[in-house]
Amino acid sequence: MIVETHKGLDLQFPTEVPDIESDREKLKEILAEDLK
Repeated sequence: MIVETHKGLDLQFPTEVPDIESDREKLKEILAEDLK
């Protein structure tokens, strides 16, 4: 699960993540910060 629109995001979030939901929340927070 890699978001290509965010540079380096694939490094922070490997494609094989045990807890997808929690990582999706992290993604939302990170993207929200970037959009500010």
